[in-house]
Amino acid sequence: MASFTITGVNENNFLNIYNNNVVNIYFENIVPEVLKYLEITITRGVLSATFQVTYFPDVAGEYNFKFDLKESFKSLMADSLNNDSKSPEEQVGFDYDLLNEYVVRYDFIYQEPEDDVFYNVSYKAFKSVEQIGETIIKPITNPYLLNQGNITIFKGYPFDFSLYTDTSIALTNENTGAFILYGGVTTGVNRVYLSRGEYLLDDVDERVNFINRVIADSGTFITNPCYTPHLSPILRTGYNDLRINLASNTPLNLKVRLIDACKGVYLKWFNEDGSWSYWLFNNIHKDKISSRVIDVYNTDFESIEQTYFPSLITGKEAKNTLDLTYNALDDHEYNQVKSIITSPRVELFIGNINDDYSLSVANGGADYTKAWTSVRVLNGTITKSNKIGFNDIKISIDKKKYTQS
Repeated sequence: MASFTITGVNENNFLNIYNNNVVNIYFENIVPEVLKYLEITITRGVLSATFQVTYFPDVAGEYNFKFDLKESFKSLMADSLNNDSKSPEEQVGFDYDLLNEYVVRYDFIYQEPEDDVFYNVSYKAFKSVEQIGETIIKPITNPYLLNQGNITIFKGYPFDFSLYTDTSIALTNENTGAFILYGGVTTGVNRVYLSRGEYLLDDVDERVNFINRVIADSGTFITNPCYTPHLSPILRTGYNDLRINLASNTPLNLKVRLIDACKGVYLKWFNEDGSWSYWLFNNIHKDKISSRVIDVYNTDFESIEQTYFPSLITGKEAKNTLDLTYNALDDHEYNQVKSIITSPRVELFIGNINDDYSLSVANGGADYTKAWTSVRVLNGTITKSNKIGFNDIKISIDKKKYTQS
């Protein structure tokens, strides 16, 4: 019976779904008349895909087979549309969509069924992509930050970062000493909301505090008029050094710059790390509406003296384009923003600055997802300067514009 080795993709590291994940299967002592075919089955939850491979030798007479798992991982991954299904009613919450776990079964089918053998391999993959020369080894036994380690956020607008962990999360601002501990964290990718609009991340767990914030009134929840929040925000305006303690694991560090923001155009997008990024673009921008005729009804059936409208427009389509800019990004901000150019999902904030999005959701009010609308990045340029260390970004986004057609 043939022996085989499977190499090329390390099951002990987190993978990137959007990069090639090429498995190399090498056979020794193979007898072509005995081995009928190889069957590869990729499964995630109740979904699966199966491929059947018949072997032929290469020019050297060896049986060496390569199989890329990328397309199967993509087709089976959770939420291929990259919707943001989370809402910030909790300061820390598990996001099922951001980590995918696959089982790949290799079945070696022989002429005699009793000779059949199989091999199972489990893989964990983020919805991420890496570039040549910029790869990072991510052991599955370690916690991992799915965002840049140096971020800028804007006060009054919702913002979160994502973290893979299987332990409790303790956050400490090393500048102020403010501290909060989250226990009972679900193993996987958890999102930490540094801002939920009106409220910054604070040292009160809203799951516990909720009972004090609202009261029942005829079967519905309303804000308790006697409630006075006693909150100590973890962040302060300016620069913050957050230490993230994860049980016995080595602490992670996150540098957060908090800006007291005015109005602007706020976007979020699915980034290359497999999580969400945010940025507030300048409020001074171009807002353009263009249209074109798509259907005309001919009414030119009379003599010239009786003709007043030879045709009628019966269909139009329109496009609403916003030209956005932000200048003088430092290198950390550049790294935070650059992935918007290639992101598969970009959303425009249409809610209100300083709204309490945690309360509106927990109180049975407006759905947080309705504070966002999907847009397309039509054109974009982000210029990195190696000379002065400040960088500029210009993008155009396309909003849906409905017409009377």
